[in-house]
Amino acid sequence: MQRADVSDVSDVSDVSDVDLLLDTLRLGSEPDARALVKGWARCDAHALVRLVEREGAALWLQRRLRAVAIVLPADATTTLSSATKRAIAQSLRVDEQLFTTFALFDDAGIAAVPLKAAALRRLGARVPYADARAPNDVDLLLEEHVVQDAWRLLVGRGYTAPSRPPDDGHHLAALVGAMGVGVELHTSTMAVVSPSEAWRRATFEGAVADVAGRLRPVPSDTELLWHAMAHVLTDVDESGRALRLRQWVDAAALLAADAEIDWDRINARIDSPECAHPTLARAWLRTASDLGGRALPPGALGSSRSAPINIRRLLSWRLRLAARHAPKGRWTEKLAEEGSRGEAGLSPQRAHRLAGPIARIRHAVACRAARAWWLVRR
Repeated sequence: MQRADVSDVSDVSDVSDVDLLLDTLRLGSEPDARALVKGWARCDAHALVRLVEREGAALWLQRRLRAVAIVLPADATTTLSSATKRAIAQSLRVDEQLFTTFALFDDAGIAAVPLKAAALRRLGARVPYADARAPNDVDLLLEEHVVQDAWRLLVGRGYTAPSRPPDDGHHLAALVGAMGVGVELHTSTMAVVSPSEAWRRATFEGAVADVAGRLRPVPSDTELLWHAMAHVLTDVDESGRALRLRQWVDAAALLAADAEIDWDRINARIDSPECAHPTLARAWLRTASDLGGRALPPGALGSSRSAPINIRRLLSWRLRLAARHAPKGRWTEKLAEEGSRGEAGLSPQRAHRLAGPIARIRHAVACRAARAWWLVRR
């Protein structure tokens, strides 16, 4: 296919910049290449690339632009290239840490199941965009009775724990070795799931993949989809972190690849105490379906008619914030967080549990002010 240089296109599309971005990122269907070329010719490409970089989706965008053979202006190309190089380097470090960890565990006779990106990145042959997100660390699930042995093994090899484990105890404190990549040893995928049930879920369907040169158990596509959603919702709810575009990559990739999903199982868990926000869960999955370019099967999410999260408005809000405020300013971050939580239907972010009374009051005032500003200006 001949590459299309967007600097040579003069016909201006009337689609918004964020719509253009989402149309470019959308998987699972053949894009309208001509419309995308026209759109990237008239948009502020550098501003969109900077947004994507902050959203952690640079690899995703680069691969989609290549698929459509679009060449961006020089400044946008330089920024995107730099971001993707960093993401690829991080991905390779995490992969190497995964392989090293498995080699140590194999020698010690310790079984482990890779979770999240550690598993998904092994499925690229049938899930093409499974590696379109740069992972932060290595997540491994172990049976409860061996996790301390695994911990001591890594510590004995010079690994250290620079931070505390999560309060809910579903994994030990991340251990960091010479590569500078964290290794999280999980006894469960979520605090509300018992270790024995988590291990059963990860292994009972017999899914395998080549991990570190051997076929090993990995969670099924259903479990990978569920964990992608559950992890994001827990993180947003408990930590108050804003939803990011990168958090949809795994689910969108699975859906775009027509992964075999047990929707009855997904629905049963959404409607159980395991899911604190069933409406948000279904909205998040509908957004993943949109980004994956694949409609969900009829009745996949039960009788609920919940709308997807308004990701267009969410990203438009962040694009405007970046144009008008310092990107890393505290007020900008607060506006982004509260806009995200507002789109997700969540209450304003709570103060840190260790914050004192005055800090809590200041935090509450700032969050409510940011939420009010978002409601007025979104």
